[in-house]
Amino acid sequence: EGRSLLIQLEAQKLLKMKEDSDNGRIPYGALPKALDRLKSYNITITARTLNVRVEKLEKGKRKVFSTRLDPPNSTQALTLSSLTTSDEETASNENEKHARTDITEDEIFNITPVTNVRNAGRKQGTTFANMAKDKTNEIACLDNITTNYWRKRKESGTNALPRGYLRELIAEKKEEFGVDTTISENTIRTRFKRHVKSGAISPRSVTQKGLTTVLAKEEEAFVAILIQMVQIRSPVIVSESINLMNLLIKGTEGQKRCIAFQKKYCGMTDDNPKLGLVGEGYFRLFRARHKDRLGASIVTIQNK
Repeated sequence: EGRSLLIQLEAQKLLKMKEDSDNGRIPYGALPKALDRLKSYNITITARTLNVRVEKLEKGKRKVFSTRLDPPNSTQALTLSSLTTSDEETASNENEKHARTDITEDEIFNITPVTNVRNAGRKQGTTFANMAKDKTNEIACLDNITTNYWRKRKESGTNALPRGYLRELIAEKKEEFGVDTTISENTIRTRFKRHVKSGAISPRSVTQKGLTTVLAKEEEAFVAILIQMVQIRSPVIVSESINLMNLLIKGTEGQKRCIAFQKKYCGMTDDNPKLGLVGEGYFRLFRARHKDRLGASIVTIQNK
């Protein structure tokens, strides 16, 4: 019922615009705007369907006007009433039900928006979770291709491989991992040559990634807190998030790991006031690591 009332209300507005226009037509652009308003309530219909509703309302008004133009006398009224059957009364009530022209916006205040529409929501495969999953599959595919390429080179004992081997290997692995992105032969060769100078080429070396965060355990609690803050409509800004993370790791094993990492890779000394603390650089990478869980609803990217 709520869906029908909303559609009827928009049709009523369009009919009013049509009656007020000079050429007796619906103004240009009014129909798409009405469809957009309906979409905001998760109601998807075609322009033709809405036009049919407008035509029905217009016909209903004309019928009411023609019956009221020349009211019958008492004798005629008596004759007509005696000839009216119960079936005709039912049909008349049905026509009035579908040709309502007195719907007000107050009637939609308690209407529950439609949620079971097939086209509502994001399209499948466009969420951060799906994008992260596709990226993981792509990296796994690259690692597998590079490892197989290394093994083939090792088995051959020379740099010469069968013509077209790498191209066929890439096509096979892309189909196996379900990867649609382009993977060039130069990409695999570059990943292989990156470790040639070290003289310690192995399946692990050709697929080895950079360092992982030393605060992986603490970040799980941090993500849960940020999501909870947004749910209670009290999101935090970047500076507040950094201070919150520093409070979480203060005096814990996580801070000790952070200090060891900063001394080894950042060159910090014991007299550095920022030793054992995270900053904006860390938070930027933190958001990139957990964008599938934080998403666009987290407003911590906005600083004040």
